[in-house]
Amino acid sequence: MGPERSEQMLDAVAGIVLAAGEGRSFGGPKALVRFGGRTLVERAIRTLADGGCRPVVVVLGAAAAEIRRSSDLADAVVVVNPAWSEGMGGSLRIALGEARTASARAAVVVLVDQPLVTSALVGRLIDAWRAGASVAVARRLDLGRCLPPRRRRHRGPGVSQGEA
Repeated sequence: MGPERSEQMLDAVAGIVLAAGEGRSFGGPKALVRFGGRTLVERAIRTLADGGCRPVVVVLGAAAAEIRRSSDLADAVVVVNPAWSEGMGGSLRIALGEARTASARAAVVVLVDQPLVTSALVGRLIDAWRAGASVAVARRLDLGRCLPPRRRRHRGPGVSQGEA
């Protein structure tokens, strides 16, 4: 393994797509909604990968079998949260565990129903982390334009260290 590959592994940032909900108020799983010629889950995977995330972890729950049948998930690590109905925190814990297993040192988290997040925004969040921000949050999303990420040092325990 060359020095460039070692450096990339040290700076690995996972992409996490939270797609476990049933979309009850929406009328069905949002992951299966088509937007721009792809399902929302396919779009989220591509956005995170194109933005520089490795690996991309997708958490499914409700309708997991249907989503697997209807969407191309080949570029993602897919995990299922059997307790998806208990809330997003469990899905986030599962995804962060998978990211740690893959030696990721940070993560960009998106919800499956955020199709206006761009790979450029993802790249900017990763750049902010690499520049020293331990937490970088996009403050505003406006059809592809985003203010610079808000950067701050996180002083309390992280989700990966405690309960979500």
